[in-house]
Amino acid sequence: MNYIVPMGLGPDSFMFNYRNTTSSAHWKHAHQGIELLYIYEGRGEIALELGQHVLAPGTLVLFQPYQLHLVKVPESAENSYVRTNLTFDPLIIDPYLTPFPELQRFFRSLWKGYLTKQVFALPSGDTRIPDILEEFNACRAGGQGTEEERVLFLIQLLRHLQKHVFPPPSTEYEANSRVAKHIELMTDWLERRFTEPFRLEAMAEQLHLSPYHVSHLFK
Repeated sequence: MNYIVPMGLGPDSFMFNYRNTTSSAHWKHAHQGIELLYIYEGRGEIALELGQHVLAPGTLVLFQPYQLHLVKVPESAENSYVRTNLTFDPLIIDPYLTPFPELQRFFRSLWKGYLTKQVFALPSGDTRIPDILEEFNACRAGGQGTEEERVLFLIQLLRHLQKHVFPPPSTEYEANSRVAKHIELMTDWLERRFTEPFRLEAMAEQLHLSPYHVSHLFK
C-alpha cells in the first residue's frame, strides 16, 4: 500500500490547516514535504522509528520528508483532537535562508539530517509556537497567504525552533561532514526516485559508494 501523501511539490506546495478538530484519529502515512504538528487538545500516541510517544496538549512534532508515522487518538466524548498541521516543500524556503548561514544549516539538518529528537512536550506556559501559528492564520485572510507572508512566517518559526526547541546539533555528527554529505546525497537520490523500485546497488553505483557502506549509513 502507498502511504505517501502527495503534495505536488513546487513553489505553491504549502499546506496550513489551522486548529483542525476531529473526535479521533488513526492513520499511517508519510508526506513528501516537511510536516509540523502542534496539539492543542486531545490525547493519544504517535509511533516513529525512534519509538512511541505520547500526544498531549502542548506537543510539537516534526516529520521529515517521506518519514512514515502512525497517529492514534482514541474516540471519546471527552477527547476532541485539535491540532494545526503545516506541511511544505523545503525548496520553497531554503533559497531565502542563504543570508542566514546558521539558520540555513539548522533548517537543512531538519530536512535531511539525523534527528535524535522529533517530539517535544512544550512547557504549559510556553505560548510562542501557538502565537506564531495564530499570527500567520490571522494574516493569511482565508487562503494560504502570499509568498512573502509564507516565507516570513517560516523564517520566524524556524528561528524559534532553532533557539528554543531543538537541542544543539551533535558534536560527533557535525564533525563527520563526510558522512553527513553522503547521507544528504542518498536522501536527494531517494527524493528523485521515490516512485521507482529501490535497488541498493543502483544507488551505490551512482553515488560512487560501496553497497556495504550505503547499507551501513541507512542503519
